[in-house]
Amino acid sequence: MMVQVNSSKPSELPEPSEWEAVGHHLPIICRNAHVITYSLQLEPQQHHTDFCETCGERAYVSCPECHYLIHGAVAPDGKFALVQDEYERDMWVPPRPHKLPSYCYHCSEPYPWTVAAFQRIEQLTEGELSPQEQRDFARALKAEVEDLPDSSQAKKTIQRIAQKLSATTWEEIKDIVARTFAYWLQDATPFGPLPP
Repeated sequence: MMVQVNSSKPSELPEPSEWEAVGHHLPIICRNAHVITYSLQLEPQQHHTDFCETCGERAYVSCPECHYLIHGAVAPDGKFALVQDEYERDMWVPPRPHKLPSYCYHCSEPYPWTVAAFQRIEQLTEGELSPQEQRDFARALKAEVEDLPDSSQAKKTIQRIAQKLSATTWEEIKDIVARTFAYWLQDATPFGPLPP
């Protein structure tokens, strides 16, 4: 079910009783891809969280362009597991890995964490790659994380160009990719093991 709201701020959502009709769990995600909650239905107290307590960035529950709600996990029988996150806070998580959405399912615009990730990667590669290598790297990375048909060539391009990056830059890029584009609860990049 597609649901449009008036704002992308969690605190301006309708009342929790209206969330059940959505058909999927409603996550809150900040601009830096920190998941504040995987499910507002299970953690309604997060309803008033407009900013990330980890980094201070704006939190989103809907697309800032069209205001349709972000699709979260669809859990069989609503069974989520209660675990502690990296900051030892209790958090309800999907029973199996769930990919952080990169683009709005309604208007196809990239979500803020997608834009921020690509911008940060571009900044990191400035000065280490030629302008053509930067474009090739960005194109290949985009093809890989979006699971486009030419992803086998994209992997080769990523690995070839990655060899030109400093170890520090490459580690930060791997961290951004794993946090933003990989599957929730998995500590891996979407394109498998990367060169050291």
